[in-house]
Amino acid sequence: MRWVALVVVLALVVGCKDREVGPNGGPGSNEPGFDENSIEKTLAWLAAQKNALDATVKPGDEAATNAAREKLKTVAESMKGRSISWPLELAEALPDRTGVLVGHKMETAPPEPKGEGTEARARSYAIVCKPFEPDRPIREGDPFVRKPEKGFPTDPPKAEWIRGAKPGSPVKLTGTIEAVQLHSSSSRIFGINQQQIINTEIAFTIHVAGGSVTQRAQGK
Repeated sequence: MRWVALVVVLALVVGCKDREVGPNGGPGSNEPGFDENSIEKTLAWLAAQKNALDATVKPGDEAATNAAREKLKTVAESMKGRSISWPLELAEALPDRTGVLVGHKMETAPPEPKGEGTEARARSYAIVCKPFEPDRPIREGDPFVRKPEKGFPTDPPKAEWIRGAKPGSPVKLTGTIEAVQLHSSSSRIFGINQQQIINTEIAFTIHVAGGSVTQRAQGK
């Protein structure tokens, strides 16, 4: 199958405001929430929040679209200051003995209301962690980078194990979320029988302060 895509990217930088949406689901709720021990569960929570917001927006309703975007920013802001201990995999061990990490991605059913004559839609989510750099501004419009250039230091620093670490090696990232960037990209793709599909990816860049990686056993 050949896919053809034209991509338009929108990025929003979020800081810290009063929480409006709880990071752990509502009281007595079985809904997913922020999970300091799982990047997969955290992304599932973010996806559920975004899909619920988009399900209420009618096509072409710019005011509702903007309101949903602001509410998602509030959800993302609720993660700032939270500690994480996320099992991840190594994407690359750099010569300075730091590690670039693999992110996580998932697909969901498209949340937009269906209407007559509307094009088919697809929805996916992605998340990646990178070291927080206080001297480097986080600008609106920055594209989503799936493989950051800068790696996380080891704990203890410059540990010997990372010298020979291969991509896919299991590691654990610990640190504190300092900032979150939201990215949204839409692409028009052509599937079977030239069916046009609008694919939307919502992505999150997690800027981690004081982050470090340690070795972990496979599956732990």
